[in-house]
Amino acid sequence: MEVKKLYSHFKAVFVVLALVNCVPLHAQSGIIEDLKISIERLENELLYSNELALKTTTNILNRAGLVPSDEAKAISRLVKAIKFLKIEKQKDSANFYTNRALTLYKELKDSTMLFKSLHMRYDYHDMVANNDSLFLYATKEIQIANRLDNSELKVIAYIDMGDVYYLTKQHDKVFSYRKKALKIASKHNLKKYLADIHIKIAQSHLRLSRQRTQKALDSAIFHGQRALKHARDINYNYGIYESTVRLADFLNVNKQHEEALQLIESVIYLPKQNIPIRFNYTAPFYYAVILKDNGEYAKAKDIVRDLITQIDSTEYDKKLGTNYFLSVLYAYNNQPDSTDYAIKQAVIANNALAEGRTNERISELQTKYETDLKEREIKNLEQQTRLEQLEIQELQRQRFMLLLASIIPVTLLIAGGWYANRRRLKLQLEKEQQEYAKQMSELKALRSQMNPHFIFNAMNSIQEYIFTNEKKLASSYLVKFSRLIRIYLEQSQQSEITLEKEIQALELYLQLENNRFDEQLNYVINVDNNLDLLSILVPSLFIQPYVENAIKHGLLHKMGKKELTIDFKFNNSKNQLEVTIQDNGIGREASRKHNENRPYKSFSTEASLDRVKLINIKSDNKLSVKIIDLKDKNNRARGTKVKIIISVNGII
Repeated sequence: MEVKKLYSHFKAVFVVLALVNCVPLHAQSGIIEDLKISIERLENELLYSNELALKTTTNILNRAGLVPSDEAKAISRLVKAIKFLKIEKQKDSANFYTNRALTLYKELKDSTMLFKSLHMRYDYHDMVANNDSLFLYATKEIQIANRLDNSELKVIAYIDMGDVYYLTKQHDKVFSYRKKALKIASKHNLKKYLADIHIKIAQSHLRLSRQRTQKALDSAIFHGQRALKHARDINYNYGIYESTVRLADFLNVNKQHEEALQLIESVIYLPKQNIPIRFNYTAPFYYAVILKDNGEYAKAKDIVRDLITQIDSTEYDKKLGTNYFLSVLYAYNNQPDSTDYAIKQAVIANNALAEGRTNERISELQTKYETDLKEREIKNLEQQTRLEQLEIQELQRQRFMLLLASIIPVTLLIAGGWYANRRRLKLQLEKEQQEYAKQMSELKALRSQMNPHFIFNAMNSIQEYIFTNEKKLASSYLVKFSRLIRIYLEQSQQSEITLEKEIQALELYLQLENNRFDEQLNYVINVDNNLDLLSILVPSLFIQPYVENAIKHGLLHKMGKKELTIDFKFNNSKNQLEVTIQDNGIGREASRKHNENRPYKSFSTEASLDRVKLINIKSDNKLSVKIIDLKDKNNRARGTKVKIIISVNGII
């Protein structure tokens, strides 16, 4: 009896398995098409609710698991890619599944789904800020869209390529690709994309213009209004919300504060389920900015204070900007203690952000070093084995030659060859040790990006403005200080930057230092007209320490007129950039007397000198620094000149 029951149970299981694995082909096809529609619904849910989107991903994965086909497997990989990329934001898993989905759709030769997989790979590289790969995948998207002659896919591909050029600030190409997308979307009446494209073009006008000219503002407002109209025409909720918030920002920048306030208040109090996730932070922040510009400081302060409580504990960039803004609002509301507290919170967030980015970079370098070290160990072991074999061979040869002829010169020759071989291996090991020293120097430099004395001096200046009720000066100084910190953080991730970015950072740094000197610092930056600022690369965070030393050690203790000149010239005959930093300060000898009782050493200059040595290991005269003490006719100090010579053929 028990055997019969067991047989009956297994029979039922086999029947179920047979039904699952024998889904008719036409039914499988219908399920696959339904799953593709579900993916489109999932992408819309992602805009508003991660919880709902997570349920939909689980449902799609369960249904796809019932269909034994490569198409169902590809859908599962694509949905897992969306899950880890958009919902859980797990970089490694997102990378794995976006790559797997792309590989399978290439094999299936399903061009439409291949395009979607490429777009997922594009989004992944956007997450990890890999601009080179973004360009590669946007190019592939354009190729597939053109091959299929699919208008909607062309629009998506051109938008993506425009975004790549937006990130790299290539103005002409940004407008070119966004206008291509606009032309196709207008021709085929793709109103959902029309709203998105108009907003992107509006942002291009406002963000990419070197100055916010009236023409740029008018263009941004025009495209913002067009975006809102197209979104309302098709009741595109996401587009309506984004267009409203962005247009309100544009109007506020144009000093149309009342109109901006009315517009943003039309959406700011909507039920949370109707607000796109990405605007949970952005919309209230813009609202507070508009309120502040409209003179409603107390209301703006309450909104920002509430907003800070909603920021995730690891979102240090949001904490940094929001706390700085809150400190300004506290200052406008005459709350010095709260202002001081908000500034301290901003500094804490800034330090955490800098440490996080630095540690991430350090981790990358350490991983690379450990990998290189293992490879070197293997290589050295192989070389050692080979060396031992050679030694054995040489020894045998020596014995043979001694036995054959007993000629001493031959023996010496063999010994010389052995010594030369050992010498060659030793030199190779020394070269590898130099490479290791360079990597360690990079780690050391990363840990010391910004001078803490400069940060604390700047914060003291801000506090002084606030306590003396100079609110506009405090706000202006705070904005410049935040921008400079952001620039230094960005530059710390790169070994070299364009000369244009270096000069912009120096200008901002000198503006802040001039504020500390009560506008008594007379500085000039002269740039040779022949210099191509966008093409010439210089080591990141290299020139600024010498400018800082000129101020801190030369001009700080100078009585009377304080003058600083920075010249950037190009030597055509030698293909070199010549940077000259000259001050009329007290000179190095007097500065040493002022600083001899101080316990700390100028680390930034020491790190810069170490970098010069390491850069020049591989090639002579790529970079040199010369410091000249200036004297008058009576041999009295009249300042210091620093001359930096940089080869434009490549630094690091």
